[in-house]
Amino acid sequence: MLIALLIGGFGMGFAQSPDLSKVSLRLTDWIYKYENSQTRQAVGVKLVSGVDIKALDQELYARKALPAQRSAVIIQALQADARKTQPQFINWLRLVPGVDLAEMQQFWAGNVIFFEATSNAIKAISLQPGVEFIDIDAEGAFDEPVEMKASPSNKGKTVNGHEPGHDAIDAPTMWSMGYTGYGRLAMGIDTGVDPTHPSLQDRYQGNFKPANQSFFVYNNPNVSNAYDCGGSSHGTHTMGTILGMDPATNDTIGVAPEARWIAAPSICSGFGTSARIATFQWAMDPDGNPSTTSDMPDAICNSWYDPNTTNECNSLYRTTFDAVEAAGIAIVFSAGNSGSGASTITMPKNINNDTVSVFCVGATEINPPYNIAGFSSRGPSTCNAVGSLLIKPEVAAPGVGVRSAVAGGGYSNYSGTSMAAPHVTGAILLLKEAFPNLTGRQIKMALYMSATDMGAPGEDNDYGMGLINVPAAYNYLINQGHVPASYALDAGVDGVVAPSANTCDTDIAAEVDIYNFGSSMITSLTIEYRYASNAGFATMNWTGTLMPGQTTTVTLPNVTLTPGDYTLEVVVSNPNSSPDERPFDNCIFYDFKIQSGADVNTPVSLTCPGPATLSVTSPPLNTVIEWYDAPTGGNLIGTGNNYQVNAAASSNYWADITYNRFTAKPDNSGGGGNFNNDERYLYFDAYVPFTLKTVVVYAGSAGNRTIELRNSAGTVLQSTTVNIPSGQQTVTLNFNVPTGTDHILAVNGTVNLYRNNAGVSYPYEIPNVLSITRSNATTATQFYYFFYQWSVEYNSPCGREMVEVDVQNAGSISSFVYNAPVSPIVGDTIYFADQSAPTPNSWLWDFGDGNTSTLQNPKHVYAASGTYNVTLTVDGGSACSSDFSDNVEISPAVGITEANGTRLEVYPNPTAGRVNVRLVRTETGPVSFLLYNAVGAKLVDLEMDGGEELYAPLDLTALAAGTYFLHVRSGETQLVHRINRK
Repeated sequence: MLIALLIGGFGMGFAQSPDLSKVSLRLTDWIYKYENSQTRQAVGVKLVSGVDIKALDQELYARKALPAQRSAVIIQALQADARKTQPQFINWLRLVPGVDLAEMQQFWAGNVIFFEATSNAIKAISLQPGVEFIDIDAEGAFDEPVEMKASPSNKGKTVNGHEPGHDAIDAPTMWSMGYTGYGRLAMGIDTGVDPTHPSLQDRYQGNFKPANQSFFVYNNPNVSNAYDCGGSSHGTHTMGTILGMDPATNDTIGVAPEARWIAAPSICSGFGTSARIATFQWAMDPDGNPSTTSDMPDAICNSWYDPNTTNECNSLYRTTFDAVEAAGIAIVFSAGNSGSGASTITMPKNINNDTVSVFCVGATEINPPYNIAGFSSRGPSTCNAVGSLLIKPEVAAPGVGVRSAVAGGGYSNYSGTSMAAPHVTGAILLLKEAFPNLTGRQIKMALYMSATDMGAPGEDNDYGMGLINVPAAYNYLINQGHVPASYALDAGVDGVVAPSANTCDTDIAAEVDIYNFGSSMITSLTIEYRYASNAGFATMNWTGTLMPGQTTTVTLPNVTLTPGDYTLEVVVSNPNSSPDERPFDNCIFYDFKIQSGADVNTPVSLTCPGPATLSVTSPPLNTVIEWYDAPTGGNLIGTGNNYQVNAAASSNYWADITYNRFTAKPDNSGGGGNFNNDERYLYFDAYVPFTLKTVVVYAGSAGNRTIELRNSAGTVLQSTTVNIPSGQQTVTLNFNVPTGTDHILAVNGTVNLYRNNAGVSYPYEIPNVLSITRSNATTATQFYYFFYQWSVEYNSPCGREMVEVDVQNAGSISSFVYNAPVSPIVGDTIYFADQSAPTPNSWLWDFGDGNTSTLQNPKHVYAASGTYNVTLTVDGGSACSSDFSDNVEISPAVGITEANGTRLEVYPNPTAGRVNVRLVRTETGPVSFLLYNAVGAKLVDLEMDGGEELYAPLDLTALAAGTYFLHVRSGETQLVHRINRK
């Protein structure tokens, strides 16, 4: 029976003949390949929109709407339309056989919904009147450079240097006019960006706003830091060309060197069209407030394409691009590196529904005469159009041998249209600084109309309108009646000086740098600050003299905080009691952690000098404790808990604590799973360095696995290949993990290890040490992959912990040394020297052979060989006394051998190592000392020239215990003496 239920315009008829006009060609092929199969395909469905974006855009131009007004109107209209149309369609989908909504994604930008469906379900969906277009949720690819060469030094080029690409588009003229991109924001949809690169780190938006408003990762809304996930450093290189500049050398690689950046690693995320549409939607409103624009990028640089062999024009991106442009953001695309044939520009940059909407950039040589590169993709567009709309690319920029940043702090020269598009993006930022109330489309039109004609006269399919010329575009806008902005009062927070990102101090006196970005002197400011987002702001008023271009460091009032995570938020306003003319940089967010140290017993109180017990309260099992006499360096004085020292006076000691603890999911119980072979892994944050010693795995089969520790950029930091038998196994890793966020623990190659898809409860953590936050699955917190029961070793986060020993009364700690011949023998005089501190009132010596003395520094002769325990007891006053003892070893009398009036004395014998040899004779001249072992092998051959008495110490420490023979030759006399090595 045919059910004809209608739900808001979506019917329940499941006819078998699809409406192919709504289905992409590649999805059509898939439908017929898997017809009547239960195989599902991830698809995106574009619903018919109730918002005419083009008309609304034109209306906003007619109203001369400011950027904040424009973005709010566009975003609110799109969100309202999605709320109206999407629930109806989703309710209908729930009734369609073959539709899986478990990982459904909804987007108001473009009114697109992604989910999985079978062939027959897709056919039924295509017949619905509310559906406009359906396509595969296809993974994209970046326009990989055609050549990558490391710069000769792999470091900054020159002090105060800039690149030839800047000269090609005449960016230095804009700099000389004061336009450097300051106050503007660029976004890269690429492989991400290395936030630690010296040319980029100071201008990462995440230094000034929360991370989730500065770096977008499709499956991780709570990302904590930026990274570059591509091995080629593609995203870092493109962002460097947009705005890179090393402040230490003023080495300028970017067109707009004082702009800031945000980014998304959408190209290497492992996800499809949905990830990139999600990224564009996020870019329109990173902070979730449609009325704010300081979080929105001015331009988005794209160096990627959809590898669809059919090069279709009615893509899922089309209306999303329209929405982003209508919000005022400029979209810039690289043309691609598939030239020099005609129509080699791929999806989605082949779209041409507007003169400059999908602004496509070809690549020229970097030096005059700026010929088009052979690899640069050419037009015309494959989409239906006439005249200028058919011509692609729109403009050209330098893209051959472009020097820019690469992840890790170095520089390389890349070639590709991916290197050309950032030049245009940087140019937009320069012009946006001059004309902040213009839209991205208006600025792109200025670049388009003012480009220097290259190649064939007029617009062509190699260069488009020609090589961009930024000052010409600036003059074009002035001729259109636009007036450049000027800024007199402009204060900004330029950075946080203190505290450090990880501190053990609970008394915080934060220091922030305030910079005068305007042209007038600033004499007063309002500074608001707080350490938690749920706390109210405290306010302080600053007065002083801050000249244009200068920085002052302001210390905030001291606060006492408990150990934990904090975000210092500082807002400056009211320069000279007036509104700030450019509040772009008035706020900064700074994350820091106050670590908690070990619980040590402090202080230890003694009435008199004497033994003091140093300890750590209730240390966990397998904790290693070492005691030192200094907070760093110093001498190791002992190990173990409850260690005893002799305290002569009040002193400090330091415990160096190494913990061994477990974290992670303890085992594979608690949820269904299977033996998985996908490229899946766990993300974790390391707050302090630690060693990942072992993990537990469950293997489906025996074999080698390569386990890797990677950083957030995907770079392998350590790896090990282990042979894992089938079943539950403990695997030794001993990975040294540095501090950092979004580290990865993964398997490279064959996997076949168990994973859970339920019963997971992130985070798994050791507080203040590490936190396992999620997996890389689409539903990141639902899945747990491979590595259970982590064994972790780490030092106390706050370094050595001090223990005070307080000695209340004055007194002395007994100590002495003694002086005697090497290996003293019976009859030698032993001299004892008191070293007690402070000087005692009295001394009592017990020499261990029944004799005593009350002198401070006595001497003593032992009548028999043996080991004697000598004790010194001192009275230090204030009813305090102290004992100290040491052993004195006395050897038997000297062994003697005589012949021909020559006397050989050897002592001690037997010996524990050193032996003294004395030769007394009636002649002078050379003497040979030779030592043989029991089998006649010569070990020592020593010749001395001397008088009638010679002394020769021998060190036998390195020899094994046994019998040795000493031969001494003096003239015609030879003496042999046996030595016993104990």
